[in-house]
Amino acid sequence: QIKMHEGLLFIAISGISAVWIPGDSTGTVLTSEFTTENQERNFENVTSVEKGGIGDNMFNFVETVPAKCSPTNKCGLIMDIHGSKMNAKMQEQSTHILKYGDDYINIRPQISTMNWMTDHFEGLHIVEAYLRKAVTKHAAILDTSRIHVTGFSMGGFMAFNLLCLASDIICSIASVAVPPDGVYSSGVGYVMPGFVLNPSARGYKNCFVDGSGPNFKRSIMYQQGKYDLFFSPASFSKN
Repeated sequence: QIKMHEGLLFIAISGISAVWIPGDSTGTVLTSEFTTENQERNFENVTSVEKGGIGDNMFNFVETVPAKCSPTNKCGLIMDIHGSKMNAKMQEQSTHILKYGDDYINIRPQISTMNWMTDHFEGLHIVEAYLRKAVTKHAAILDTSRIHVTGFSMGGFMAFNLLCLASDIICSIASVAVPPDGVYSSGVGYVMPGFVLNPSARGYKNCFVDGSGPNFKRSIMYQQGKYDLFFSPASFSKN
């Protein structure tokens, strides 16, 4: 099934949804999806790829630091998290944060399985640890009042749960196309009744599910399509 809506191409094939947004000549190009080599088209910025976490090179973190960031001209930080069946390159091609957020340090984590559910969302803790490491590493040039996390689909669910773990450093999140409880209430929910995104690695519990919410109340921008293969708009209203 293919639909055009407001200039975006939505594709739904065998229960897997994807969104493609036309890109342009800016942004990051990785020479290989899971290597330490990369090429940044804007050579004013310094881009690096770091490995970390469990497994055989399971996690990469693509990090771009604008040259303009300095102790006298501090930058914010945006962590941009891809969805299922995506990677860091595809996420940047969709959001264009490198182009429009040119006064922000940009971090795009990626998992080699392209599925954050791997090992019961163990990646949630790996990504949190890297975010804290980045805040410390860039302390001299970082405006700590401008640390934000965004994500699409399962990456948006990661953003909600990172806020549970790290609201002491995260100032806001922007989550796209997934409710905070991870409950499939339409589409696939009818195919797999009772299926839910349930991060449980290291004994973790979703703070939006148990009702406590993050320790520090932060701003949340939530975006949900009117027609969604997995979630209906009503799935967020109860949260």
